[in-house]
Amino acid sequence: MKQLIILLVLVCSLLFTEQQNQTYISEHVNKSSYMNETLYSGYIPLSVELDEYLFFVLYESRNEPTSDPLIIWLQGDCSSGIGMFMENGPFNFQFNPEGRPAFNITRNNHSWNSNASVIYLDFPMGSGFSFAPNMFSYRFMD
Repeated sequence: MKQLIILLVLVCSLLFTEQQNQTYISEHVNKSSYMNETLYSGYIPLSVELDEYLFFVLYESRNEPTSDPLIIWLQGDCSSGIGMFMENGPFNFQFNPEGRPAFNITRNNHSWNSNASVIYLDFPMGSGFSFAPNMFSYRFMD
């Protein structure tokens, strides 16, 4: 969590005053828990004037979240959700041919967040849940 706050403060310090930083983080970062995994999700502002935001999900380290390293996962030209859900994330999704439920969700014991906190960032602009209202923002982010 400490690494995420540092990252957000660095990004927000370019855009906001000190008071606006604290307000933004408290209003736009959500903490939740699922199957004994602590995760944070929200949007990192790239430009408040242009309303450009990158979506992220951070899973805390299962080991020592306060001292373990931070890994930033960028999928490349598509949502980092692919890596999070199908490659190195904390859960395995298996198709259930019976259909109810459609997928079985199990804990991935080999997840990268076993010994590091991992932030999955939807980059470039327009991939996954990252967004900007102006189509020209997408063109220049590559």
